[in-house]
Amino acid sequence: MKGIYAFLWKGIKEFFSSKEAVFWTFIFPLIFGLLFAGVFGQENPPQSIPVGIMPEEEGNTTLCNIFVENMKKVKIENKSLFQIYTYSTEDTALSKLKSGKMKSILIFDNNFTENITYGMGPGRIKVILDKRDIQDYQFVSAAIASYISQFENLIRKIKINVTLSYINGYGNFSEEENTYVEEWLKSIAKPLDIQENIYKSESSARITRLWYLTAAIGITFVFSGMISASSLISGEIERGTARRLFTTKTKPWEMLAGNILVVLIIQLISAAIIVIAFILMFQEIIIFPPTVILMLIAAALSTVSLGLLFSGITKTQRAAAGIANAIAWPISFITGIFFPSFLLPEWMQDIGDYFPASALLRGIRMVVIYHQGISNYLPQIASAVILTFVFLALGAIAFRWRMRTL
Repeated sequence: MKGIYAFLWKGIKEFFSSKEAVFWTFIFPLIFGLLFAGVFGQENPPQSIPVGIMPEEEGNTTLCNIFVENMKKVKIENKSLFQIYTYSTEDTALSKLKSGKMKSILIFDNNFTENITYGMGPGRIKVILDKRDIQDYQFVSAAIASYISQFENLIRKIKINVTLSYINGYGNFSEEENTYVEEWLKSIAKPLDIQENIYKSESSARITRLWYLTAAIGITFVFSGMISASSLISGEIERGTARRLFTTKTKPWEMLAGNILVVLIIQLISAAIIVIAFILMFQEIIIFPPTVILMLIAAALSTVSLGLLFSGITKTQRAAAGIANAIAWPISFITGIFFPSFLLPEWMQDIGDYFPASALLRGIRMVVIYHQGISNYLPQIASAVILTFVFLALGAIAFRWRMRTL
């Protein structure tokens, strides 16, 4: 056991003497997590949408005026959703859209009010949207479509009431018959009644922050854990430490265990620092249950075991680190550590479900973010743990083989 302690202490001193290792293990994941959580994990007030209006120019413009005035009154959290600007020509309005000053242009047909009022046809509005920024486009198009839908409902009610007055003027309907005709007209004007309910257990900002917290921890494990562990065997051989073991009482497995503990402990320290930084920055308590802590340890060990395997099958420290880097980058993208897994193609989701680090990270997110039990995800977690020990065993075999070749 003295040998394990000796290599553990030696490894910790070597790690903290390397500024590069300290940066990539502690500073980089912390910057990544806090930066993205700070940007996307805030409850931001809604932004006003600049909309250009080209209204009716002739005749009765009553409904056009009502449309525009009501649009100005739409508010979210006491803030006007639309900023309305009026233009006299389509070319002027389009120039503002092209310059980015307007997000949408609404051009009213000159017969808009007359068509609706006298039943001469639909009230036509030409809606022009800027699709150069897809996120802005989705938000703006949804907001304008929602407002137009509400205005249509208002027009439907007015038309139904006018129709009923005409019907009653030409026939003496009973109250029951009148109610039936009214409901029939409503069903024609609005055949569907969609009720939208939103489930919200906690603020979306907190969920986003927790997501980036786990992402920062995952980055630490995949990059720093895998790359640091990749130099375990080849590094000791290149420094001559492994050969000198034969002249001491320290056993080879003690050197292996000590080095594994170094990397594992450093990864867990980094994870703890990330959690503490999030608590201090966002002023909210984050407590991990025992199951999550166990999965964190298993996730850290999974990347260490892979790094150990790379170290055992390569001859030099640089070659091992190169393999670890080449695998860490694509794995971090295709397994859902950087991006939510539902955004990925199905084959990437399948890889993420069984690659040890990402599978365990998904289990952690289920518990920490979505407050779910892990019973439905146990096959993937069990597979991740089994693969971790398989990689660890293969790495130990490779280590033993390398030691025999000295």
